[in-house]
Amino acid sequence: MSVAALIHVVVSGLATGCIYALMALALVIIYNATRTLNFAQGEMLMVSTFVAWTAQRALGLPLAASLVVAVVTGGAMAGRSSAW
Repeated sequence: MSVAALIHVVVSGLATGCIYALMALALVIIYNATRTLNFAQGEMLMVSTFVAWTAQRALGLPLAASLVVAVVTGGAMAGRSSAW
């Protein structure tokens, strides 16, 4: 394994671990505040990620624009779900 491949694997692992840690931290904060487990956060993360991926691949938007589309879509979904 080359040094470049090793660095790539380490950075990818750290990025994935940070995403898992942020989601776990969000679950803990919500649980401590409300004493209710809210597993809908994972669904919101996955839908927003899929929207960003679709915007980047299918529509050909740059990364920054696809992130903005995902954040706006996630906010719209959160606003819609809290209005019910």
